[in-house]
Amino acid sequence: MSPAFIVSPLLTRTPLLPSRAVCFPVTRYALTQKRARALPPPHAAARSFVTMVAEGAQAPDFEKTDGDGNKVSLSSFRGSRNVVLYFSNGAGPGCTSQSCSFRDAAEDFAQLDAEIIAVSAQSDTTAFKRENSLPFSVIPDSQGELRKLYKVPSTLGLLPGRVTYVIDKQGIVRSVYNSQFSTAAHITTASEALKAIAK
Repeated sequence: MSPAFIVSPLLTRTPLLPSRAVCFPVTRYALTQKRARALPPPHAAARSFVTMVAEGAQAPDFEKTDGDGNKVSLSSFRGSRNVVLYFSNGAGPGCTSQSCSFRDAAEDFAQLDAEIIAVSAQSDTTAFKRENSLPFSVIPDSQGELRKLYKVPSTLGLLPGRVTYVIDKQGIVRSVYNSQFSTAAHITTASEALKAIAK
């Protein structure tokens, strides 16, 4: 124990000061806080590697086989059709709602000269497409190859991201919408982008 704690206040006129052992942790805490403020936010570096393909960028080309065995390539629509490319988990209420909303909007999108392509995180998309009467290609992407190509981020590091891209006839990304929960907004945002392209 420090001598400061065993000398009685009655034997000295000098007020006892807190020992250095007591003051030091406060100083160390202040220094720690100062260093913490100087550091970058947690995971800032990690976030920089998850930058999605942005508006105005050339959309990465791909050729994949959909759940029905048909070859689907982005370049095949070049010069003839706009493309609405959306990524989803492919299972669960949110994905069903999103896909059915795109199904219901398919005719409106066709009038805007657009082709819908879905990318699912599931390995088998045949039953999902049949059960929900989806009139467009659904590409299985269980290994995440297309997600990596388009740099689609996951949600909280757990759920496959839900992102919709609108790509014009020249292969340029005209709209990017990223939301795990606002499924209806994927359709309205894509529709607005297609109408802007048509002007």
